[in-house]
This record gives sequence, structure tokens and C-alpha cells, in this order.
Amino acid sequence: MYTDLFYLTIIYVRYSIKARGEKMNEEELILRCNKITIDADREVRRLKNDFSIDKCEYGIGDIIEDHYHIIEIEDIRAYTFPNVVYIGTQLTKKLDPTRRQDDTRMYSMNVKRKIK
Repeated sequence: MYTDLFYLTIIYVRYSIKARGEKMNEEELILRCNKITIDADREVRRLKNDFSIDKCEYGIGDIIEDHYHIIEIEDIRAYTFPNVVYIGTQLTKKLDPTRRQDDTRMYSMNVKRKIK
């Protein structure tokens, strides 16, 4: 993937330079290509994160259970494509908040079921 993207950036830079009538050396070419590649990687990562969050099964306010915790979801963040991390308050089996009010994280691949 990166090789194709690298060659496309070289072609893009080459045509944009010809259109302006500028001349550049190899160092400038490498710097511009690296910047375009970094920006493209960042945009692909952002797109994957947005996709993961849009396609997650549970929403804010849902109560879910994994092998260890029961939590009420307060926030959803991207983890590894296409998984997400649910962040929320830990609950007891009676669905009351525990004494410890730290944020608890639950990974989407570990969720067993939705309780409520």
C-alpha cells in the first residue's frame, strides 16, 4: 500500500511543480513526498476510527457485561480497527454503581451481552 501511495505522491508533486514552472532537487522531492504520505496515513487512520465508532453495536447509556465487569457506557473510543473501547461506570450485579467510581474500560471483543 505504501509503495503505491509513494509513487502517486511523486507523480502528484511532479505535476504540481511543472504547473508552477518551478525546479526542485531530490531533497525537496523526498520532503514533500514524506509530508503527503504522513498526511494520507493520518487521514486513513481517522477514517478507520470514525468507521469503527459508527459501526459499534452499543451506544452511550447501554449497560453491557464482559467476563469481569458490568458497566454503563459513558464514552466510546476507537481501539484497533474495527474494535472500540467502551468507557463507563462499573456496576454491581444489582446494577448499582460500585463504591469505586473510576472509569472502567471494556473492549468490544470482550463484550458478552447487553443487559439493558
